[in-house]
Amino acid sequence: MGYDPDKVPIVSIKGGGDRENVDRRYSFLETLLRRGEHAIVFLDDPLDSDEFKKPIVAQYEQVRGGSMSETVMLYDTKRLRVSTTSLEWPSGTELALPSLDLDQLVMPKVEVLPPMPSPANSEPLKEFMCLTWTSSVQEMMQRQREEWTRSLIQYSQRVALTSGRSVLMAGNFNYPTDQLSAMIDSMNQRAIKRLYEEVTPILAEHGLDQRSQVTYKVKPSKNLLKMKLYDCNSAKQNTRSVNECFVASEELELKKASFFDMETYTSRHITMETRWKSDPFHTGIRGSKAPWETSGDLKTKTRTATKLTACDSPKNVSPIQAELYVPQRPPRHSGG
Repeated sequence: MGYDPDKVPIVSIKGGGDRENVDRRYSFLETLLRRGEHAIVFLDDPLDSDEFKKPIVAQYEQVRGGSMSETVMLYDTKRLRVSTTSLEWPSGTELALPSLDLDQLVMPKVEVLPPMPSPANSEPLKEFMCLTWTSSVQEMMQRQREEWTRSLIQYSQRVALTSGRSVLMAGNFNYPTDQLSAMIDSMNQRAIKRLYEEVTPILAEHGLDQRSQVTYKVKPSKNLLKMKLYDCNSAKQNTRSVNECFVASEELELKKASFFDMETYTSRHITMETRWKSDPFHTGIRGSKAPWETSGDLKTKTRTATKLTACDSPKNVSPIQAELYVPQRPPRHSGG
């Protein structure tokens, strides 16, 4: 299936539960991947990697966590190149983030490939980091959950700053969206203030002591540090959970964060046609077996499409989606 090379569609699927629901989620996931519309599929509640012993769709590869026993993400190998390494603490953060266990985090580097990669055209169009996790936040107490969420955001900020790459966070925080938004705003202010305090003396030593000069030099790092919450449905005031949003570096510029229309994937449409021959003698009997009917013209009538179930919809699953836009590229042409 063709795709827009200027967009990287992302979907995050939440849900788990009993054996029957896992089977339904696997069936839904298979239907989703066969459509081939999404480049990245996050599994907020990881599936056991044993569920993926047989390949679902050849072009999608798994990203595993939890000692390689859980599948937390799938990606389209035709559009992306993904590499995973052991996570390390950025300088100074291991002492400040005691509630965070790196063994429960999965943070692959993602490279967006050109539409037609070749040895002469293999440079990635965009690079960023994806952060998801295998830990069960539902089992945490409220205070512990708040500390864990704060540590996760701070870790993402430090990784973005030290690696020079934006960070996309997708997973189950199980933390109210309005409280998370306030937390992110507060942490952004502190992180940016600290950045100015660290950079300003260094720039002053090189003669860059005017505020406009400092602001210009700091802007790229500031856009990496500053995290933004992308709410998928701000109108649902009564049920606003963090599962309805993505969190990412402002530099990444996600677009069109919204709920995923599951009906599009869990149903199919069949068009029914009725055919008959005309009645040249105007007997008023359509479909009559009278001998004169065989000489009439064939007529066709299309009925309204009938909706049938294509796969069982999993329970308690509310996928969300967004798009990551790839920077404009100079046109390719031949000639001198």
